[in-house]
Amino acid sequence: MPLAQPMARGPLLEMAETPVSPSAKPKACSKRDIGCMQTDRQQSQLAGEYMVPWRWTSGKGAATAVAELSNALRQNGAREVRTSAVGVEGVIRVTARFSSGAFGLVTDDEEFILSPATSTVAFRAASSQGLFDSSADATQRNRQRLVRIRFNLERRFGWKCACPPDTDPLTAVKCSVLCS
Repeated sequence: MPLAQPMARGPLLEMAETPVSPSAKPKACSKRDIGCMQTDRQQSQLAGEYMVPWRWTSGKGAATAVAELSNALRQNGAREVRTSAVGVEGVIRVTARFSSGAFGLVTDDEEFILSPATSTVAFRAASSQGLFDSSADATQRNRQRLVRIRFNLERRFGWKCACPPDTDPLTAVKCSVLCS
């Protein structure tokens, strides 16, 4: 699958042109980001809300995972989906843009980092400030969309939550069952 150039608009997608850290993680949420959701637990304590990373079915290559993710993003209303190679151990970045709110004036940007070495997907979602959009609305909208995308990937392609190994047994069960 040919890799397209990253998008260069919006708060999240602007950073897609900058080099990625060697750890190949999505940009961390900041206090300025509206409705930000992220898979970095440590950073979510500073800003944004935490969601568990995802894992695609073992045995599938990264190109297949990218195609499945891109399909799920489009099915959930993505206006644009772009893919680019990160250059770190075959890591691939997928960015998506969604319009929401009155007259589509609110833009939600999502970034997914797919790591072939671990078959995992780290992600981040943030919103632009809309005219009548609150941070709580943006958070709820981004969370619901990410949950729909994950359910789509789980149901159609067998993706799972990548529950962190360093959790207590109760949290591990909650993660496995609820992906939270």
